[in-house]
Amino acid sequence: MHAITAPRLRLRCARDPDEVVPRPVIYYVRHGLTDWNVQHRLQGRHDVPLNGLGHAQAVRCGEILHDLLLRDGGKAEDLDYVSSPLIRARKTMEIMRSTLGLESTGYGVDTRLAEISFGEWEGLTYAEIMERDADVVATREGNKWGFRPPGGRNPHLSDSRLAAVSLSRASTSA
Repeated sequence: MHAITAPRLRLRCARDPDEVVPRPVIYYVRHGLTDWNVQHRLQGRHDVPLNGLGHAQAVRCGEILHDLLLRDGGKAEDLDYVSSPLIRARKTMEIMRSTLGLESTGYGVDTRLAEISFGEWEGLTYAEIMERDADVVATREGNKWGFRPPGGRNPHLSDSRLAAVSLSRASTSA
C-alpha cells in the first residue's frame, strides 16, 4: 500500500466560516501482482516479490498518476510519497516513481502501511485453509470485522492504521 499526498494542502480550521479549506488529495495505490496473488495465497506480512505482470501494473499506475496530475495541474515532484516496508510495495513505488521521472528511491516508508498479518494462514490458499480450519472459517463468516486469524491480526485494525497514516501525512506536508 502506498499513500501519496499533495503537500500544498494542510488540514486546518477555517477562521472565517465562509472560507473554503481544501481537503488534502491522497492517492492510494495497491502493490502490483505477485505469484502468490496468482496462486490465491494469503500473503500478509510475507515479503513476496512482484512478478512480471506486477512490474507492468506498477508502470501503468505511474502513467495513470501522471495523467491525473496533468489533468489537475499538479506535479509529481510536489507530492509526498510513502510506502509499506514490504518489498512488493516498495518495488511498486520505485517503478511508479521512475515512470514519473523521479528518483526511484526518494520516498518514505511507514510500517503502518504493511498488510495485516494472517498468522498461521499466510502462504496457504483458501482451499488449504478450509481443509485445515473449516470451523474457524465458519466463525469468520459470522463476524468478519471482529475476526482474527489464528496467530494473526484483526483486519479492522488496518482501517485505523490507514486513517492514522493519512492524517499524519496530510497534516505534516508543507
